[in-house]
Amino acid sequence: MRSLAQLERDEKCRVERLLLAGDMKRRLMDLGFTKGTTVTCVLCGSGIKAYLVRGAVIALRNEDADKVSVSEIKN
Repeated sequence: MRSLAQLERDEKCRVERLLLAGDMKRRLMDLGFTKGTTVTCVLCGSGIKAYLVRGAVIALRNEDADKVSVSEIKN
């Protein structure tokens, strides 16, 4: 499995698992990063990426995005 941080711009994936605990896990779940959710990488920056999740654009540091396991979406 890949991590969310490994996505390239315009690449889509499906959230499989959050490898976090406590407040950060709860925050990401509140923002829509739940199992089965489709996520698209919309912007890549230095140490940060922006993702389209359930109609909202959310920016995450790569160190946090690295703890979100994702699977590729097959066409």
